[in-house]
Amino acid sequence: MISSRTGYAIVVIGLPVGSVSQPAVSQAEAFMLADGAVITVADSLDGVVIWLSRLGDDQPLHFTARFDPTMVRQWTTAATRLLVGEDTISATLPDLDGGRLVVLPQLSGRWILAYQGHPDSTWGNDEIDVGTLETLLDAWSKAADRSRWVPDSLRWPPGPVFNIVALDETPRRLFGSQPRYPDRLREEGIGGTVWVSFVINAAGRVEAPSLAVLYSDERRFNWEARRMLLQSRYSEPTRGDQPVRVRVFQMISFNVQQMW
Repeated sequence: MISSRTGYAIVVIGLPVGSVSQPAVSQAEAFMLADGAVITVADSLDGVVIWLSRLGDDQPLHFTARFDPTMVRQWTTAATRLLVGEDTISATLPDLDGGRLVVLPQLSGRWILAYQGHPDSTWGNDEIDVGTLETLLDAWSKAADRSRWVPDSLRWPPGPVFNIVALDETPRRLFGSQPRYPDRLREEGIGGTVWVSFVINAAGRVEAPSLAVLYSDERRFNWEARRMLLQSRYSEPTRGDQPVRVRVFQMISFNVQQMW
């Protein structure tokens, strides 16, 4: 389902619960708005993943976080009470990496969605209407029911995976091929964006089992996006000058005006 409004795209992706390996996407629902996106992922390892970003190559990703499903259920209940006037302050959801997502009311009847990806990062916020907030809360509540959180110590390979905002600096792509534009899609004048998540290991390589297509508005681009990432090499991610693994969320855009 695609709805046209102003603001964000909401993509809810349901993944099978119970697997300890990288699951496949089993359900995707898109709620499209004008200039950005909110992607909510119900994951069998990482709980509820919320990704807020602006659409367009010149707009950087500005918030990603993983949340304990139990906390999401409690938070959506509290935010709903706030929405109907039973509470008057705010509703705060702490994430698994030290960030926060907060809903605040405004006198105008609109709402503020504020977010901080890490305790040391700056706050961002967006003004949204009541209908958008209701849709977000419903999406997050349903995602919590379809997800679970598995501690890093129980996964393979073992060891923590950090949020990118917790690193000394953002890993840079050092080399690797560019995605090739599929001939048929170029001939048809079709463009699109592939939304992916993956883990970069301490050596700067993408861990293949971690690579997941979260959403794609043209599925025929998916294979090329995966091929490009798996052949890429990144600068080694570090935290406190120590090599670490990091989770990355990335949009790969295919523009028919660009000849790859």
